[in-house]
Amino acid sequence: MKKPLLSAIACGLAFGLYAQTPQQKTRAVILDFSETWCPPCGAYGVAVGDQLNTQLASSDKGYLIGVKTSSDPSSINAVGGNALASNFSITGVPTFIINKASLNDGVTGNNSGDVTRIMGTVTTANGTAAVASAAANITVTGNTITVAAKAKFWAAATGDYYMTVLLTENDVEADQTSAPSNPTKHPHVLRGAMATTGTALASTPWGEKIGTGAIAANAEFSKTFKVDITTGWNKTKLEAYVVLFKMNSGKYEIINAEKAKTPTSTGINELEGVAQASIYPNPASQTAVLSITATVPQQFAIRITDMLGRTVYTHENNMLVKGENSFKLPLNGMVSGLYNVEISGKDGRMVQRLSIEK
Repeated sequence: MKKPLLSAIACGLAFGLYAQTPQQKTRAVILDFSETWCPPCGAYGVAVGDQLNTQLASSDKGYLIGVKTSSDPSSINAVGGNALASNFSITGVPTFIINKASLNDGVTGNNSGDVTRIMGTVTTANGTAAVASAAANITVTGNTITVAAKAKFWAAATGDYYMTVLLTENDVEADQTSAPSNPTKHPHVLRGAMATTGTALASTPWGEKIGTGAIAANAEFSKTFKVDITTGWNKTKLEAYVVLFKMNSGKYEIINAEKAKTPTSTGINELEGVAQASIYPNPASQTAVLSITATVPQQFAIRITDMLGRTVYTHENNMLVKGENSFKLPLNGMVSGLYNVEISGKDGRMVQRLSIEK
């Protein structure tokens, strides 16, 4: 019996216990505070969040994390979500927080205008020189997720800094009041923060203090976080983000974040019911074919990511029949380079390496 493996775990299933090298780059975090009972959240908050999520994924400017504290079902609510809402002075939903506590942005109902305004704030944050950056590797042993995270300071800094790992689940389905259709898919829903002691979610989201007072340039801090996978979570859609906070006047401000990369190795075979998969031609130019030999019929998704972990192609709800299956991969909009082609189902995933030469 194969060990369970997280399919699209966004901090990347890198093989090894040590965190990757942080990039000297600032990425913004948009905290999307919304609730399933909230009519404005369904009427336009969902649409704004989806558009922001798409633009962030394509631009590599940051990440969207959904925070719910009083939604139905209660299982969708974040452990530590009320602490986040209090820290960022949330008085109504939907509200979007972009990095610092002072950047509190609601929505007006003008979806395109709201997205443009919020992405403008993201671009400003993204262009700010990184004081510190993070990176992480993740491993899965049995039912326990372990994240080895690292933060590096690029310049001397003063103050109290914290590092946390936020665990989210993408595309959580729940009925949303006033949504165009139900159930609604809620992107990157926060489950809670991983802990450095024990294997349960932490009661607060701030993680561990990594520096206080005067911090020297090039200083590095490493922490290991763990959590047990809980019944009801979709293993194939779990993600983890390393987030760095700075304490400022009694409030935690987000200064940077990183989502570790997808695997760089090939031939990962952890999808039950699939005997083998291959891609041809490889290298490819305009089109490639994904060939899958299945031992049982099942539904699966295809996702292609570049070496920075950015999604460049997705196709969900594909069906495998028992025996040989072929699926065409359109490559027209992709530049030359190496890519990971991931196929994922409810019982795991497989990843193949694809080389594109134009």
